[in-house]
Amino acid sequence: MTSIRIINWLGRAFLRYAKVTQISGIQRRFLAFHNDSRVTKGLVIGVYQKKEGKDPKLTPSGEKCDDRVQDKVTDLVKECNIKGALGKGKVFNNVDQKYRSIAVIGVGPEGAGFNDLQMIDECTENIRVASGVGACSLQM
Repeated sequence: MTSIRIINWLGRAFLRYAKVTQISGIQRRFLAFHNDSRVTKGLVIGVYQKKEGKDPKLTPSGEKCDDRVQDKVTDLVKECNIKGALGKGKVFNNVDQKYRSIAVIGVGPEGAGFNDLQMIDECTENIRVASGVGACSLQM
């Protein structure tokens, strides 16, 4: 709430000193609502790292989405030679009618487990990294 107040105050100060009549383009960027037509949906799908002699494998939720779009995501992964390395991937547009952009990001090896030395679950950590990279890539 305070950031909106600061933005409004800065906008009024800018209007006062620069004698600009309209700054609605600046204010619209910060006040987009979920039912706004400018807001688009995106999806992040994980892909496991490629094993020797096998193609990369989508995560279970990625396979569900791939089934909905008639295996277009799997074809794109093979075509673009995505290996599934942790944090590496691509963004595809207009693959699905529901989601405008789909980010396919590598989540590392499929059998990652608990690391006793560092006391972390590597699978969960890999998914955090991949989802962060995917979300940032969708915002661009």
